[in-house]
Amino acid sequence: MRHYAEGVGLRATERLVGPSHNTIIGWVRQEVAGQALARLDAAQVQYVEADELWSYVGSKRPIWLWWAIDRTSCRILGWALGDRDTRAARALGAQIPQGPHIQYCTDHWRCYAAIFPAGQHTQGKAHTHIIESMNNKLRCYLARLRRKTHCYSKSALNLRDSLLFVWQRKFGHALAPQAGEITCRRLWDVEISIPI
Repeated sequence: MRHYAEGVGLRATERLVGPSHNTIIGWVRQEVAGQALARLDAAQVQYVEADELWSYVGSKRPIWLWWAIDRTSCRILGWALGDRDTRAARALGAQIPQGPHIQYCTDHWRCYAAIFPAGQHTQGKAHTHIIESMNNKLRCYLARLRRKTHCYSKSALNLRDSLLFVWQRKFGHALAPQAGEITCRRLWDVEISIPI
């Protein structure tokens, strides 16, 4: 589990340590089963940074991780897996704290306009430096997200559980009992349930 949390892939961990890659992902699933990231109160949030990054899942189809963080504490406020479209953006937006005191910062991807109020939405890479840095850190600690064509996840559920595992182990985020799920339907009709 320590190898996997340090960015060694499942099959590489299997070669180095011995347990099969299926056993290792089973342990990952056990550790995060029935849990989701703990929520942050909207009163504690002033700046939200949101971004998306891609990987592959299944038969090398692209999948996008949409996520948002609180700039001050670097805590994750919400996340969703799906396509790079408005449906996935709305799944992310449903989890993010709302309030007139919050400033939302994103890149220029048009889907963000559907979830953030125009008067509170600032766009530009200069305003998303914290989450961009966290994207790089996430790619280091989760081999499934590295920018190589041979790095991918067999299923969206494995990717979901691996993300929760790494966020807990390496980012220090607390997990709490799962309150519900948001389901995103992919273009190829695979449903992905995102814990909230």
